[in-house]
Amino acid sequence: MKIMKFFKRSAQVKSEAVLPLKVKKFLRFRAFFAQRGYLIKKMFCLLAAAVLLFFGLPKIYFDYNTSISLPAGISDGDRQQYLERWQQIRQSQNPGKNNSLIYNDIGILRSGLKDYPGAVRAFKLAARLNPDDQRFFRNLGIAYNYLGDYVSAEEAFLEAFRIAPTSPDMWLELGELYTFKMKDENKAKLFYLEALRRSNGNLDVVRAYASFLEEIQRDYNEAIRYWQILADADTPNKTAYMGKVLELKARVGAK
Repeated sequence: MKIMKFFKRSAQVKSEAVLPLKVKKFLRFRAFFAQRGYLIKKMFCLLAAAVLLFFGLPKIYFDYNTSISLPAGISDGDRQQYLERWQQIRQSQNPGKNNSLIYNDIGILRSGLKDYPGAVRAFKLAARLNPDDQRFFRNLGIAYNYLGDYVSAEEAFLEAFRIAPTSPDMWLELGELYTFKMKDENKAKLFYLEALRRSNGNLDVVRAYASFLEEIQRDYNEAIRYWQILADADTPNKTAYMGKVLELKARVGAK
């Protein structure tokens, strides 16, 4: 039996010896592939999946973060307008740094739909992608304000204040937040004084602080001083401001 196997193997070796070199290589490759085929196929499938994820994930991520939920009960006309605006935003030719403007505009659109949790998510994403743009933090603060999350709103407004200390239109909501939502007069006063200093006496801040002194703190003497500053600096509206000054002087004199 062993002798038969020996002669059989010898015949096989002899037959392989006379095969052309290309055929030998092919037979060896086929044998290797038969042994390693499962592993190679598995690696190929993993590589294909990685390629699909590499090219597909950004689109999935973008679609998820720019989606909107239209509420039931809106008119067909409003629905069409929202959808058209949504498409315009997604196809914007000015997406901003890392698409941050697109996500900011999506947040504004969601705010218009009263989807404030969705708006917060969009504004946070915009701010993370471009943390130097104060608008994103201001919008984030407004969205938090609507949600009643005043602590988070304060943090967002303070960040806008830090980035743009000379642009009151970006952070004046902070004074209103302290005054009317958080009802913390001390914080409000400290904020206005700091805002006056950092904005070099911006007239919008002066006006807001004068109103705060008059209506909230009832500090009429101090309010008179700031209304007078406005009257001296804002000539077109001087008559209105002087009217405030005279009104408050009459109140002080009546005490």
